[in-house]
Amino acid sequence: MRTPPPGYTDTELDSLSDTELRDAHYELSSWMEDALGMPLDKAPSDDLYDDIHERLSAISQVRALRQKEDLGTSDSGRF
Repeated sequence: MRTPPPGYTDTELDSLSDTELRDAHYELSSWMEDALGMPLDKAPSDDLYDDIHERLSAISQVRALRQKEDLGTSDSGRF
């Protein structure tokens, strides 16, 4: 079982670019998918699952808020 990315809870999400948020979300969701497919005797602890799930939720909230803010601009977030 691979370990979660180092520092996955240390980074302030507001400081990440949209691309970095997308990449972090992909990395953590891929980890979660792999972990959920593990046999119970080799699976990570429930606490680690919970930590990853909370981080994924936080990333999703930041991304959704940014998208909502982009839609509220005069150019609808387009350049």
